[in-house]
Amino acid sequence: MDEKNEEMKKALQALADDTNLRRLDELLKEFNIFEALGVVRQELRHSDFLRYLLDPNEGHRLKDTFAKRLLRELGLSDLANQDLSQSQVQREWADIDILLTDEQNRLVIIVENKIDTVEHSEQLQKYLRTIRSHPRYKDWRIVALYLTPLRAAPSDSGYLAVGYAQICVVLESIAKNASQDMQVAIRHYTQAVRRHIVGDSEEIRLSRDIYRKHKRALDFIYTYRPDHRAELYELLVRLITQPNLSLELDDSEQNNIRFTVKEWDPLLKKGVDWTSTGRMLLFAVANNVESVTLG
Repeated sequence: MDEKNEEMKKALQALADDTNLRRLDELLKEFNIFEALGVVRQELRHSDFLRYLLDPNEGHRLKDTFAKRLLRELGLSDLANQDLSQSQVQREWADIDILLTDEQNRLVIIVENKIDTVEHSEQLQKYLRTIRSHPRYKDWRIVALYLTPLRAAPSDSGYLAVGYAQICVVLESIAKNASQDMQVAIRHYTQAVRRHIVGDSEEIRLSRDIYRKHKRALDFIYTYRPDHRAELYELLVRLITQPNLSLELDDSEQNNIRFTVKEWDPLLKKGVDWTSTGRMLLFAVANNVESVTLG
């Protein structure tokens, strides 16, 4: 037993001394505005931010750089070489997530964005029909993009598949020439996307490497991690059973703590098929994983 304890101590010490663990801790402590706002997987907020970046008239001072670099990333170099500084960009026009129109180049770009949702009701076909049948866009070139976390194939061959990793690559390529505030915004955005959507962030790579090297120590730590539900159960039982309170504990388990007021007992001990005490009225604390409620 002592030998096993000594081996575990060495395993835990090796984990504590790992420089990768310290680097991971530093990264996870960094402030990220998208994480702070809780919008890292909110599809609408991503569409809002991408619309902002695509619009050359916005205050990011990137002009049409993002749109042109994205088109080049997608192999559309002929469009990337054109002047897109007069483009107009809209959100939810005819239900299209992002619509870029450029009259000078007679160009329409449709972006359908999906993160935690999937295509439905022939959306992709509908959006193409809407643009193709619109009198303004007659004979315009239409580029339709289907943006998903891992570059899923669209159901309509008229769309190009785009992955969020490509968005990150494009943004990271233009960040060095952006203003300081936009550099920060882009860094926060790509960090959040790589961490929470694409799954290829430095933090994820470090986590996997650390686990491979220190599996035994990490499994041991996980086994003895704090159990908040058990701690809350023990706390409530201690409070309810205090001698100075006129409360009495009824049949309880970790996820359901039942109690009553002692003075009620003469009137309420007439029930059946609920708890072993036969009480008809009880307070109950539902101690769930994500919430605690009193009923």
